[in-house]
Amino acid sequence: MNQTISSLKVDSVVQEKWHALMARLRALGSVVVAFSGGVDSSFLAVAAHQALAPHMLAVTIRSQVETVGLMDTAAALADQFGFPHQFVNTDKLQDAVLCGKHAEPLLCL
Repeated sequence: MNQTISSLKVDSVVQEKWHALMARLRALGSVVVAFSGGVDSSFLAVAAHQALAPHMLAVTIRSQVETVGLMDTAAALADQFGFPHQFVNTDKLQDAVLCGKHAEPLLCL
């Protein structure tokens, strides 16, 4: 999928926002995108890839509380749109913030 916003018929306001986003991303020089595979992070990952390739990386956290389906979706989207993607393993059940006194009782046993 090598389409860009300029090859699509979109409202001029949307085009202006897209070009502003591209300029902002390029000004950063490189980015790491926290990539869940959801709509928002997928949009940002694709935009960052178009603006900065190869100076962008999408990163997805893998732990006991994320589903295999989410991991599969993230990997498939990265593959479909061709941006670099890595998983970072973490043990969220050892996270003091997540498993503190206000945590869901069944989440942190």
